[in-house]
Amino acid sequence: MPEMQRQTTESTEPTDPQPFRTREPEIAIVVALGYVWAAFNTLIGLLLAVVFYRARGFRWSDGCLEAVGGSFQRDGKTVTRIWGRPGAQTWGWFIVYRTEAHVAKAPLRVHERVHVAQGMVGGPLFLLAYGLHFLIEFAWTARFRPSRWYDAYRRVWAERMAYRIEDEFRRGLRPNAWGANPRYFLGN
Repeated sequence: MPEMQRQTTESTEPTDPQPFRTREPEIAIVVALGYVWAAFNTLIGLLLAVVFYRARGFRWSDGCLEAVGGSFQRDGKTVTRIWGRPGAQTWGWFIVYRTEAHVAKAPLRVHERVHVAQGMVGGPLFLLAYGLHFLIEFAWTARFRPSRWYDAYRRVWAERMAYRIEDEFRRGLRPNAWGANPRYFLGN
């Protein structure tokens, strides 16, 4: 009897790490619930973006709403309105970048999407947990180095996870991380 050849089912297409692109209804429902659960944080971010940051260039990209925080010129320097001078801030599934140049940085996009995923799991409790951990770390850090908010920021559990995944992306261990290859659906 001739030996039957096995057919391989390996796909040559790259894996699509986008959490909102799925054909399985159970996963789609969980992802949809994550968007609803994170909607409160998203609304806070949108309010901050419109009122304080004067954000512009809103667009939907890779399952997230993105914008660029407003900036203005003062004494020949560009001043941005985002608090703390980060490259971006994430509120629920809304990301506001400091400048257009920051939007183009793939490692930053990956980092911020880790926070989107965290927010979709934690919902309104994510802001509470993040803020509480930051305050504890800041109080502890201030004992040794006054006014060292950056040290406290880097010690927050959510930031440690986001920086770890960003670092793995930079080293090529996660080449298809969520946000690495932007797909824009609105705007640019």
